[in-house]
Amino acid sequence: MSGVEPLGHGIEGSQNRSRIQLALESAAVVSDEREIADPIVPIGHRDGIYYLLSPAGELRSMRAEALESGRGVVALLSGVNSATDDWCRTNFPDQKTSWSPKRAGLWIIEACNRQGIFDPNSAELRSVGVWRDARQNAFVHCGQRLIYADGKTSPVNERHEGFLVVAGPAIDSPTPSQALKNGDLHIFLQDMRRAWGWKRDKDAEIVLGWIAMASLGGFPRKRPHLYVNGPRGSGKSTLLSIANSLLGDMSGSVITDATEAALRQSRNNQARPVLIDEFEPEADPRTAAKHNNLFFILRSMYDGVGAQIQRGGADHKSVGFRMTGAAYLTSINHIELPPQDRSRFAMIELGKHPVGSEAVNSLKCFQRVCAFTERNRNAVLNRMLSQSVRWDETVGALTQQAISLGADMRQADTAASIVAGLDCLLFDERIGAERLKDHGPHLSYLINDTAGVAECSAGHDVLDHLLTQIVYLDRGVRRSVRELINSAMDGEPYETAEHPARALSRHGIVLLQERRKLAVRTGSSASKEIFTGSAWQNGAHVSALLQLNGAQKPPNPVRLPFLGQGRVVLVPLEHVLDASNDQIPC
Repeated sequence: MSGVEPLGHGIEGSQNRSRIQLALESAAVVSDEREIADPIVPIGHRDGIYYLLSPAGELRSMRAEALESGRGVVALLSGVNSATDDWCRTNFPDQKTSWSPKRAGLWIIEACNRQGIFDPNSAELRSVGVWRDARQNAFVHCGQRLIYADGKTSPVNERHEGFLVVAGPAIDSPTPSQALKNGDLHIFLQDMRRAWGWKRDKDAEIVLGWIAMASLGGFPRKRPHLYVNGPRGSGKSTLLSIANSLLGDMSGSVITDATEAALRQSRNNQARPVLIDEFEPEADPRTAAKHNNLFFILRSMYDGVGAQIQRGGADHKSVGFRMTGAAYLTSINHIELPPQDRSRFAMIELGKHPVGSEAVNSLKCFQRVCAFTERNRNAVLNRMLSQSVRWDETVGALTQQAISLGADMRQADTAASIVAGLDCLLFDERIGAERLKDHGPHLSYLINDTAGVAECSAGHDVLDHLLTQIVYLDRGVRRSVRELINSAMDGEPYETAEHPARALSRHGIVLLQERRKLAVRTGSSASKEIFTGSAWQNGAHVSALLQLNGAQKPPNPVRLPFLGQGRVVLVPLEHVLDASNDQIPC
């Protein structure tokens, strides 16, 4: 079972996995007994619906009445190919017509009943993209067929251990035997270095390493994302277009104005990179949730089986969505990522293009980069598929090197995956001590980029959000929570009839000056209102505040001025007074 992605969760997922395997095995046995192989694979049934793999490899669901009458069977099997026509005539002969759709439909019902209950929402379905099989080999799902690193191919409705491969829209097939030579790629990288106004000297290598890693879709165990920002005219969209060309059909098209719903529906069951242009910060807090939802998907796509999402359907039944791969985002204005997301991203900032005498050389390099990508569409996947046999070994060696350089596990995973992409793209032979040393600057570059970004800084982020919220007082006066706390502590005169401490209590915030604590209610509607529309809504502020050093949640309710008894998080006042000081320990 090592390395096999789960088909679902718990008992139901295990049942699905065994039933899929039984279906595929019994289909193979039946195929041996018959002179002509079965063109369909029965999978199972549920609620009067029967599931099977069609001759084209699609996961089809058919109602019992359509199968019993034979109406749906005609559309399923007629005119597929001559082998399927022969199979129908041989196994379901009919005197009046060439074959009996009704008899074929009854055979499908019987075969599916033997497989038992099947739930497509908890099964591991794999469509277009690059995947890892049970033997840890990479294969590319091209929509209608599968291609392996050694160039071998197989149809999508063949037997596979632990998952179902389902057909999808056809994409260009890679040809590993026609992979680019590493010398051409070294020249290409040199041109990339001069074609853009990189802010740092390793940025071009990081981008190219990410493109190489991303071309392998869901095959890498860790799939870090890339975020590129820069002013207008810096070439962000052009760089994204270059990445799109090198990735070929594997990336699909560049997306603008992406939403979580559109992404999960268009990329369902796929393992492909996602390229999103103009991912600008949302000024309107009412639409800021769009970014939060997208970041949730990207966070889940980073590792494991990827994003697995359940949504309610129109028929009041759960509908499952799955997708995996790495994402590339661009924007003009820099988006400050939360700590839990920042460590999953490599960040690149572009400056303006070179000017003066350097501009001429830069333009020539840029033209060569564009010409190279036009000639070599799909080239990166061709090479990386052939190099996938040494991917795990390369990542493992680089991960150990990153840890020796002081990286934590997340930093090591992110850095090693991107640098492994660069190494596999540029070099043919296995990685050794000398190349590990050469990659030290690349690893350090990515590690230092996230230095100091700790998950516990979420406590300071949520506290800063709290202190900057505006409270409306009488007489049209507006004050921030921070200003009201300062007024209450200093005993300064205040310009309204309402005492600052009472105004704070209306929002579930109480200053316990004698205890040197700030109490924040955990369950009141008043405190929830402060965090509505933020990353800490729906009570998430509680766990974030508890990451602050010395913060605690008393086991019993606490007596609060103006509010009576209530459950709270107690935050030491030094965090409040020095909230702008970055040196506060978590």
